[in-house]
Amino acid sequence: MGLKGTIPDLLFNFSNVTQMDLSFNSLVGGIPSKFNRLSALLSLNLKGNTLTGGIPAELSDIENLTSLDLANNQLTGTIPFSLSTLRSLRELKLGRNGLMGSIPPELGQLDELVSLELDNNQLTGRIPPQLGQLSKLQQLRLQANSISGSIPKELGHLRNLVTLYAFSNSLSGNLPPEFDNLLSLEQLALYQNMLSGSIPAWLWRLPKLWALYLSGNQLSGHLPPEVGNLTGARAVWLSRNRLTGKIPAEIGRLTGLTELDLASNELSGTIPPEVGSLLSLKGLSLQANQLTGPIPSQVGNLRNLSILRLEKNMLSGTLPADLSHLSALKQLILERNLFVGSVPESFGNMSALAYLALGWNRLSGAVPEDLERLSNLRYLSLEHNQLSGTLPSGLGQLLSLERLSVEGNQGLGGFLPNTSLAASLQEIYAKNCSFHDAGPVGPRVKVLDFGANRFEQLPAAWRTQPSVEELRLNENQLNAWPQAGVVPRSAFFSETPAVVRVCGVGVEEEPFNWPKLTILHVSNNPQLGSGTNVRDFMTSLKAVPLLLKLHASGCGLSGDVPSLSEYYSSSGVPDGNQCASAPEESMKILSELYLSRNNISGVLGKPPASLRIADFSFNKLGATSEGVGLEPDWWHESDGVNSEGRPQALAQLSVKGNALLRYAVNPPLTLYCEDLPRPHKLTANARTFSAADNNATFECSGICDQAHMRYDVTGLLLDEAAMCRCMPGYAGSRTNCSSCSIDTFSQSLDTFGMARSCQACPVLSSTLGEENCRSICSCKCLIGAYMTMADHCHDSALRSSRGERCELCPLFKTTSHAGATQASQCICDVLNVPNLISVLGECACPSSYFMNYALKACQPCAGVGENCQWSNNVTRSILPPDLVPGFWAYPKSRILRAGSADAFTGNDIVRCFSAEACVDVLGTCAPGRVGKACSLCEPGKYGGPEGSCSTCPTPPDQFAIMLASSMLLFLPATLLLHLLLGRSSAMRGRVRVLRSLGVPLQQLLMFVQTLGVMSFFQVEWPQEMKDLFAYCSWLDLRVFDGVGLACVTGQQTATVEQLLRWGLPLAAALLAAVVPLLLWIVGSIMRCVGCIGERSLPSWLILTQMDSLRVMHCTVVLFFMTFVKNGLDFFVCTPSPNGEMTVRRYPHLNCPGGIGPASAEWLLLLIPGVTYLLILLASTFGLSYFAIGRILESLLQSEWQERGTWAYISDPFRDSCIDWPMKAMVKGLLISLTPVVFGMNGEIQLLLTTIVSAFYACRCLWVQPYKLYVHMLMEVWTNLTVAAICFYTAGMGFYSTPDTQSSQCRLGPNNESFQIRTQILFLLTLAGAFGSGGIVLYKVLGMFSGTRRWLPISLRPWDSEWQEDVVRKLIYSLNLQGTNMEQLMGRLDGTDLARLEFLLRGSSASVGILRSSEISATGVRQRMSIITRTISSRLSKGSMGSLSSSEPLATGEASALEGDVLDDADVEVAQQVVAGDGASALKGDVLGAADAEIAQWVAARDSDVLQAHL
Repeated sequence: MGLKGTIPDLLFNFSNVTQMDLSFNSLVGGIPSKFNRLSALLSLNLKGNTLTGGIPAELSDIENLTSLDLANNQLTGTIPFSLSTLRSLRELKLGRNGLMGSIPPELGQLDELVSLELDNNQLTGRIPPQLGQLSKLQQLRLQANSISGSIPKELGHLRNLVTLYAFSNSLSGNLPPEFDNLLSLEQLALYQNMLSGSIPAWLWRLPKLWALYLSGNQLSGHLPPEVGNLTGARAVWLSRNRLTGKIPAEIGRLTGLTELDLASNELSGTIPPEVGSLLSLKGLSLQANQLTGPIPSQVGNLRNLSILRLEKNMLSGTLPADLSHLSALKQLILERNLFVGSVPESFGNMSALAYLALGWNRLSGAVPEDLERLSNLRYLSLEHNQLSGTLPSGLGQLLSLERLSVEGNQGLGGFLPNTSLAASLQEIYAKNCSFHDAGPVGPRVKVLDFGANRFEQLPAAWRTQPSVEELRLNENQLNAWPQAGVVPRSAFFSETPAVVRVCGVGVEEEPFNWPKLTILHVSNNPQLGSGTNVRDFMTSLKAVPLLLKLHASGCGLSGDVPSLSEYYSSSGVPDGNQCASAPEESMKILSELYLSRNNISGVLGKPPASLRIADFSFNKLGATSEGVGLEPDWWHESDGVNSEGRPQALAQLSVKGNALLRYAVNPPLTLYCEDLPRPHKLTANARTFSAADNNATFECSGICDQAHMRYDVTGLLLDEAAMCRCMPGYAGSRTNCSSCSIDTFSQSLDTFGMARSCQACPVLSSTLGEENCRSICSCKCLIGAYMTMADHCHDSALRSSRGERCELCPLFKTTSHAGATQASQCICDVLNVPNLISVLGECACPSSYFMNYALKACQPCAGVGENCQWSNNVTRSILPPDLVPGFWAYPKSRILRAGSADAFTGNDIVRCFSAEACVDVLGTCAPGRVGKACSLCEPGKYGGPEGSCSTCPTPPDQFAIMLASSMLLFLPATLLLHLLLGRSSAMRGRVRVLRSLGVPLQQLLMFVQTLGVMSFFQVEWPQEMKDLFAYCSWLDLRVFDGVGLACVTGQQTATVEQLLRWGLPLAAALLAAVVPLLLWIVGSIMRCVGCIGERSLPSWLILTQMDSLRVMHCTVVLFFMTFVKNGLDFFVCTPSPNGEMTVRRYPHLNCPGGIGPASAEWLLLLIPGVTYLLILLASTFGLSYFAIGRILESLLQSEWQERGTWAYISDPFRDSCIDWPMKAMVKGLLISLTPVVFGMNGEIQLLLTTIVSAFYACRCLWVQPYKLYVHMLMEVWTNLTVAAICFYTAGMGFYSTPDTQSSQCRLGPNNESFQIRTQILFLLTLAGAFGSGGIVLYKVLGMFSGTRRWLPISLRPWDSEWQEDVVRKLIYSLNLQGTNMEQLMGRLDGTDLARLEFLLRGSSASVGILRSSEISATGVRQRMSIITRTISSRLSKGSMGSLSSSEPLATGEASALEGDVLDDADVEVAQQVVAGDGASALKGDVLGAADAEIAQWVAARDSDVLQAHL
């Protein structure tokens, strides 16, 4: 289409387009996210452009997309996991881009995917096992990435997979055996990885596999005969592995094979003749193995073979002539074997041959002339054989030949044929042969290597060779060098015209035409100098502009080397600037110059700036009287610049073996003679300096002499003063010296120079008033420091200073005198450091002391929060004390600078919430915790006050939605609690089972809440107790400690968490208030639907505002201590060892009363917290007082028969104790206030809790407020358990006080006494918990008639119905015996009457007649007469079977009965009796038998009253 630029926005207006193909254009820029507008798009192809940027996630919005091709672009970034939402996608092609990251596992969700191409990117990581879920996948291309790890076995589930390409990665491990399920697999390419193990047998059983590429791995083992089962194979690559054994003959069964590559393994044996059966074979590669024997003649049958590679084996025999039948062969590589015989002439018949390599064998004879017919030959290698004769002239006419190598054939030589017609020839290698001359070479030849031949002169045809880059004629028999471009001296002193003129100057021969020559190697031609001097030789090469390396060693050259920076070298000859055609600087890029082992007498001029290596060794430099052998610029190789200030590149200069070399004397350098570089200037001998007398202030020396070089200084003027220097102890240069003052010295250094200077003594040292100090040994270290000397000071007159300095003695050590030279002379400074002690030569503080570095004294430790018991590790006392887990110290500099203002003065310790928050001796925070005392969680994490913090499970916005949704759980909870409370006796009957468990469960809940309050006591609870408190925290509604609002706000703070705790009751109240409105709406809708038939909500779902109030009040009563503790725990403050008062739960906040002011955040939350507590206490106690009043009112109105809708608060209690719940709340309030009021002393907290709980338990035993004894037992048990736990904890020393740590805490958890006391405490707590649980179980078993009989009769619980049934049976049995009840009671004493009163107290007939407060014998007898007459009358009527014959009850009795009869339950039974269904009414398991008989009597005698009630 030819589109250019970015993708136009116009395309996104075609919303109905289904296919879009923009492939192979010139589009640039990013892929627009607007593609998601094309909702109908099915196929998108952007392949073959130059698109950049990432793959937009918005492409996943195209839900119906089936094909996505983004290959061949420049996309970067990661693969969006959102592409997994394209469930209709069949093709996903992202190859040949720059994508990074790992392959998203979510791609395994693309159920319809057929082709997945991710090749040629920069993907990393592992192959996701989830890709094995793509059941329809046929193409999987992952090659050319950086994927690592093993191949997942789940890919074996892809039964439809046809192609698997994963080569050029870093895969490892074995091939999964699950791959034997890939019955549709045709191509498997895993080469260039790191796979190991043997080739599995199942691989040869895949029925459709035709391409197997496993080269470049670490596979081992043998090739099994089963390889012949792969009959459909066309390509088998197993090269570059570790395969061993023989090539199986069964490989001949792969008749369709076109490529067989077994190279670079460890295969042995012979080549099986069955290879000749592979008639379709085009490539056979068996090189780099250990194969032996001859080449089978059957190989000649492979007429389609184009590549045959057998090099680097141990094949032997002659070269079979049958190979000439391979007319299609292009590459025949047989080098590095053991072949013998001649090269078959029939090889010339292989007209298609382009690469023939027969080198490194044992071939002999002449080179066949038939090779001239190989017109397509590009590479001919015959090196290192035993060939002889001459090269066929026709080889020089092969137009395609590029490289000819015949080196190492010493019998091959003569005249090199003319190769000028070989237009493609670039390299000729013929060293170590017998050539003596050569004709012209091809116009493109770059390398001519004819070293070690028999050339006597440079072939004339080679003087003009524009393309040659490397010419090697070393180790020949050259006896002269062409005078190419050399100007004869006669041209300047004679009128005789020269042959050729250059720059107007006559020269004898034309210059070399070597414009590209970089390497010239003519070394080891010893006769070359007989006809050429070094001047002419070097001058002839100055016309070679690109010469880099020149090797002319061992050539017999003589004379002076001309200036390499001038075009002409002889004196009087114009330089290059006088010739416009000459280069500005000759040999300007020369890098290496080798002229050793010649007869050169001098080197003129300066070196070229590019020269790096120059070798003039073993010449005769300095042999003439005209020069000095070598110009000064050659000696400045170490200076970095030459004499003109230009950068100097020379790095290696060799002039050894020049015995007559002379050089002017220079001032001494800075090294000893033996350490000087070679060659070097004349240097004063640093070892021979001597003074004229003892009072001399300076000393002088001779010069260095070297074994390989002789300096002749005869007749030269030496600067004697330049060879002198000041004596040690004096400063100056030469002979001008002055004395060194006090606290300074001057000595001979390791690096010798001619000038000295006085150096100051090292820090902390002094000469102690001496002058003219000759060495650093005169500087004595002051007291408290020492200097370790490298040598003995007594013979250090010439010793150099090596950076010696006085070292301070180790901390808190000193020396007894000045001038200490060893660290062992340092002793503990016990006189100046208070309380310091010395233990085996080490300084330390006593136990319970630490080192104050600012005061430089041992001071007492704080005692709390840090461990100062040093035991055997006394040296530890010098370092800052370790913290006790559960404490934290303000970060301070750990650099111990004794006596400085910012040195360590002691740990500034703050108490953490627990040891699970501050976990180690450094006060390190638990994972995820930060801040002061590790109080808060890191941003994005949540957790309670201790332990590690966890990462928020969802983003803040999602978590806020989850938290708000969880609040809606209050709606069904409100209805459930309303059902449990029940507004009538009928409803209470429906939930009797649940209500019967309510009392013990409520008592158990109160016990758990009390344990939650105790966890905040100033007590070092053992770990077992902490774990128990953690379990109780969930029942204690402390779940908000774990979550709070940290995951909503992103950062945990005390403000947001406390506002959540304080706002929770308000939120619950608001939701409870909304429930009646919602139910009213539901009822209205149902009544509207009831247009067909009137209908409304069931009565037990009718919820009024008063019902909501009851629900809220019940909730607060149940969790009263939790709500109070949530309000008070913010005000629970605890002292820290540093004097701060911190909030127990938020130790990063300071409370009033400590050494510092209260934190601003604490003051900010003070008013909301107090307001919350006032509202909570006022509303709770106010509603409770209101509820008790309503209960009393209901009792009075019903003659003590009904407690009304607020009865839930007093159901378990007797009539005289209906206010007992308020007393229980007062008890809980007192315990909750304990950690606030007495937050500084754990002992007082424990004892007060013991007193309150024990007093409450005793009061319960005395008053007996509960109707049932089991409830009273439960209440007493839980409270006595709390009292016992607190009392035992206080007595065993687990508490903490502000100033000290209890003895048990100091013992530590590993102490045996500590462990025993901890176990007893834990067992005591478990006894309380299991005892309460046993009481609950006892209650459950007694609830049902089926389980009640499991209990002994004496232990069966007496609920109200069971108790009334016993009373009825008692009185009935007395009537049968004719006993008068009143007479019986007259014989009872007060105790028996009280027991009878307790028995009758729960009877429905006795309520309203017998008051629990009237326990005197007289009052009981008066009331009992009425009760017994009433009950006897009912029983007699029931026993007679006729209610009509009985006498009416007295007026008082009737009125007494009315209070019990006229409730909803009795009316309901009476209705059944009136309807004639009295039998079923009497069988009810909800109402007692007495109630049923009363209902019968009412139905028979007082039907009018019943109707009125209805």
